[in-house]
Amino acid sequence: MGSTILDRGLRPASDNGPAPPADLQLEWLWVMVSFHAHQFRGRPIAEVLASWTNILLLHKGLNPTIGDLAKASGLPRATISRYVSSTIQNGWAEELVNPRNRRRRELHLTEAGAKELEAIVEFFHAEFRELIASQPNDGETESGDDYLDRLAEMSERISERLSRWGA
Repeated sequence: MGSTILDRGLRPASDNGPAPPADLQLEWLWVMVSFHAHQFRGRPIAEVLASWTNILLLHKGLNPTIGDLAKASGLPRATISRYVSSTIQNGWAEELVNPRNRRRRELHLTEAGAKELEAIVEFFHAEFRELIASQPNDGETESGDDYLDRLAEMSERISERLSRWGA
């Protein structure tokens, strides 16, 4: 399989050294969850799971069917079908009949979908750099209020970037 957008990783390549401290990893997870809460506008976590299952399978060079997504995610086919419809309506994927097995309707990433993934990767790289820059210096203690303020600033920045991005 050739190189894909996600091969670059969700952290910038220059930062792929030793694992960050546990606190930073938890904040990074928070950034990713916050991103999805803003991007999907509070839709069910199942939709986020369905979307990322599709992205992971496409990244592996597979063109999944709705049944494949249901099996991989553990969600009902009807739920997956509803979520895939919104992905198709957004123009990020298309459903095509497999020429070797005409009963198999596979999902394929569109050019718009590839651009969306590229924007997500760039977004996460920028957020990771911001997160590293906003860490308190060694030996500094951060009050609860300071920490809440920093999380609120990150949330506001995520929301602002997504609105500029058109999500």
